[in-house]
Amino acid sequence: MENWDGKKIVSIMGKAVLLTYVLTALLLLFLAFLSLQLQMSAGQIGIGILCIYGAACLAGGWYGAGKAGKRRLFWGLAVGMLYFVVLLLVSQLGERTLRGDLVQLFSAFLLCAASGMAGGIAAGWRG
Repeated sequence: MENWDGKKIVSIMGKAVLLTYVLTALLLLFLAFLSLQLQMSAGQIGIGILCIYGAACLAGGWYGAGKAGKRRLFWGLAVGMLYFVVLLLVSQLGERTLRGDLVQLFSAFLLCAASGMAGGIAAGWRG
């Protein structure tokens, strides 16, 4: 990306985060179906949700960093962090309280950030 104007950055980040949420929605629907069919425990569902967060941030980081072209690690990290922040804000609107303790929130944040960075690194491998 040669021209780092604000519109282009917002466009890339917006599309990358939108991709993460579309993927999250689809994977959560699949997890819900699996949980009904397999009678999964709450712990198994929780692990599935964390895996979905990671996969979505990996895909979003890969897309965003690939479109940005330079500083892929940074763009992947930015996508993962933005995903988590939006997720946290939306959950706050629905519940009005912080759900889970700080360790769980911090762990989810690290997972999203690391997955986004991994996606940024993977974007560099594709060429």
